[in-house]
Amino acid sequence: MVAATKHLMLEQKRIKAGLTKSGLARKAEMQAGMIGWIESGRFTPYDAQLEKIANALDWQGDPSDLLKEVD
Repeated sequence: MVAATKHLMLEQKRIKAGLTKSGLARKAEMQAGMIGWIESGRFTPYDAQLEKIANALDWQGDPSDLLKEVD
């Protein structure tokens, strides 16, 4: 049996928005590699960075929800 891969809601919303990691980084005015680091769990963004990402995704919920794991 193969375990289901968990992803952050951030990745799910980015893909749904039709954005690449670098595309989201540009919209959020961040360095391109930062989105990949966040999605892989290698980096936890500061509140201000998470707010920029949420705004770039037009996310209306709590920005911290973007760091929750989803199936």
